[in-house]
Amino acid sequence: MTAKKKKKNLPEHPAAAPSAKQSKPLKPWQFDLIACGLIYLAVVFMFHEVVLQKKMFTSGDDTINSIVLNQYAVRQAETNEYPFWCPEMYGGFPSFAAGAYSTYEHMGAPYSLAYKWLSPRYWIDVVTIKGLLLGGSLSRDTGDSDWLVALMLYGGLLTYLLMRRLGVQVWIALFCGLVFAWNPYLISIITAAHGGKLMTFIYIPLIILLTWNLLQRRRLLDMALLALGFGWQVAVGGHTQILLYSGLAMAAVLLAWAHFEFREGSKTNLGIGFGMFLIAIILGVGIGSLWYIPLLNYVGYSIRGAGPALATEVAGYSLDQATMWSMMPGEMITFLFPSWYGLKSPFYWGGMPFTSSSFYFGALPLMFAVLALFGKKTRLMWALIGLSIFSILLSFGKYFETFYGFLFNYLPFFNKFRTPSLVLLLVIMSGIILSGYGIRFVLELKNNEKWKKVFFYGMIICAAVLIIALLGGDSVLGVFASGTKDGEAQQLTQQLMQRGASPQQASQQVAQYLGQLKTDRLDLLRKDIALVMLWLGLAFAACYLFVSNKLKSSMLIGAVFLITVVDLGIFSNKFFDTQNKIREWPALRPNNVTRYLQNDKSIFRVFPLGSLNQDNRWVAWEIDNFGGYHGAKMRSWQDVQDYVIPNGESARFPLNMSFLSAMNCKYLVANGPLPLTDVYLDSLTADAAAGMILYRNPRALERVYFADSVLVIEDRRETFRTMQDNDLLYDFVSIVDAPLPGPIRIDRSKTAHITSYKPHEVRIAAVNKEPSFLVLSDAHYAPGWEALIDGQQAHIYKVNGFARGLYLPPGDHSIIYSYTGKYERRGIMVATISYFLVIGLLIAGFFTARKRKADA
Repeated sequence: MTAKKKKKNLPEHPAAAPSAKQSKPLKPWQFDLIACGLIYLAVVFMFHEVVLQKKMFTSGDDTINSIVLNQYAVRQAETNEYPFWCPEMYGGFPSFAAGAYSTYEHMGAPYSLAYKWLSPRYWIDVVTIKGLLLGGSLSRDTGDSDWLVALMLYGGLLTYLLMRRLGVQVWIALFCGLVFAWNPYLISIITAAHGGKLMTFIYIPLIILLTWNLLQRRRLLDMALLALGFGWQVAVGGHTQILLYSGLAMAAVLLAWAHFEFREGSKTNLGIGFGMFLIAIILGVGIGSLWYIPLLNYVGYSIRGAGPALATEVAGYSLDQATMWSMMPGEMITFLFPSWYGLKSPFYWGGMPFTSSSFYFGALPLMFAVLALFGKKTRLMWALIGLSIFSILLSFGKYFETFYGFLFNYLPFFNKFRTPSLVLLLVIMSGIILSGYGIRFVLELKNNEKWKKVFFYGMIICAAVLIIALLGGDSVLGVFASGTKDGEAQQLTQQLMQRGASPQQASQQVAQYLGQLKTDRLDLLRKDIALVMLWLGLAFAACYLFVSNKLKSSMLIGAVFLITVVDLGIFSNKFFDTQNKIREWPALRPNNVTRYLQNDKSIFRVFPLGSLNQDNRWVAWEIDNFGGYHGAKMRSWQDVQDYVIPNGESARFPLNMSFLSAMNCKYLVANGPLPLTDVYLDSLTADAAAGMILYRNPRALERVYFADSVLVIEDRRETFRTMQDNDLLYDFVSIVDAPLPGPIRIDRSKTAHITSYKPHEVRIAAVNKEPSFLVLSDAHYAPGWEALIDGQQAHIYKVNGFARGLYLPPGDHSIIYSYTGKYERRGIMVATISYFLVIGLLIAGFFTARKRKADA
């Protein structure tokens, strides 16, 4: 063969020699990294004003009340010790046991090592908030919103991680992560200042994942990971009702797994799996026992665990109170059409008193979740289906009282919760996961004639409903939705009449208002139906083209992504607004009234009236007051607020000034002028901008005083019946809950004064020549306080259903009230030991798993 012929045989375009520049397919971890990056960008896009412009979510009084308590905790931790008791609200409040703080990183060693310095969870926050969110603030006591955005990011990433572990493709898992990160209900939780709910809920996809891993693999490493994850959920999140829902999710996964294992005869796996699961839960509870140990001792003293003194309710909420926010069965349609019942107040006309949120999680995610039910079902899918059915039935509350009432009466602690509809968060979580399975199911339907017809007819039906929604009038929509709420007209009419309107005027105004409101409600519904039918119609069309082999799978997934991004992008933005970051909250700035009070250096208490009574700003101003705001306030405070302080038909005024005087209420603060016909008060100063008028009560007693006589009433109900006598003079007679060791005698020369007053310690010097009874008008709380008289332990009596008292023998006495914090310290100890134990198991499990892999 000649050289010329050889040349002719050469290819026209020679193949390129292998080189470093030749592209290689991406590895799975690289795809995962890209997907996580896209979730991050989606969260930044949705909340760009918070991340890029450093704005904050618009918030109200609930946010300020929470910030104030966290600031109090930090202030005390920096100057003294982390506070278990707050004397500046409710006349004294076990704030730590009640879960009033979320700043546990300010606690001292050794717990700070476990919670902060050696906790991966803390360093994830640092990297995410300081790095990915561009220098955001880690603090939760300033009102900054960066940490809330971080929670939405975590939720999306954890959902993605769960879906990938379940074997779902990258882009489907990315879809599920995006739906979680942009969820409207979770965003509404943020704006309602319920960060604790969100902080607890974002762990649920992780808990489902870790539970599944443990049951499937039954390794020491997986047991330690579940213990750590659940421990973080309890310790960092800590919202008890959401923790119950997390328990329901774990139980559903466990029961579904156990059912199939039992059918397959794997009794050994059952025993090991159940045992390791139980150990993980115990260790997780141990990590979270920081405030759950004191909480369990406190709950019986709170409105969540003790019924009213003069009512027939059982401990905790009554069934009627607990089920006020039940999901009316008909409102389940709002999963598809969120504005069917008006979406949020004032347009809301459903079965709950009011609402500002929706359980809608996207038209397409719901569609694919339903489609998943027609495909092959895995063990986990059966768990999610069972969990969803149970949650829906539970959410009905008073509308399915037989079912809810049984759990309310017999399940421990269940009667401490309210808002049955909140459990639908589990339906959202299950729906998001099932939507991933649904997309995978559709991708397996290529050239399936049966489903080709289903998608075609679905497209036609959506188009028809869309046309009816656009062209039909209110009369057409009114056939399906009345747009009116039972009792709404009567309630509005009564309100107008209370403001001075005549019955005829009130009826006319209400009829006009409700007519316009109904029009607006139906208009919202029309827009809702049109949009949802548009999204579903486009999705059915895309599925039809895919099944007909006219659309690639990548194009189908791309269409699903685009529709969902537009759908949730539009809808979720309805649930939050932002405002410029506030360096100094205007509502917390001192005013004329608070400056006057701060200049009074004596020990005194303020009684705020009206809306000022449910206000924690007094704590920020470091002014002791006989009010406050918290969801688990002390029952004794609520009882005196309900049955003793009001002196007449109005709860506002007149008041039982004898009782308030005994409670050291030297000042009263009102929103407006008080009618002082029968009560002598000195008007001191006012601040019109703050809406405050200050009055001085000249009859107020000192914080500590001697009672001339005592009345022993051991029964709580009889105590408050007696105290309803407004002529009772509390400086002359005190009602005590147990007999004294001896009689007391009048001694006009006796004296008592406070020498030191701190949150955890009160020191009193007293001199009395006769046996006497000394009252300290701070809240009585048996699990926390102990008293020493001249170094000897003394019994603390409950006085007037609320305060503390001591029996004093004759003599010169040094009295010390100390808040022992024994349950709080026990919780800290158990949590610290549990954490380090789990870390040890985690390390051991890692090396064990590594050795097994090497041996294999």
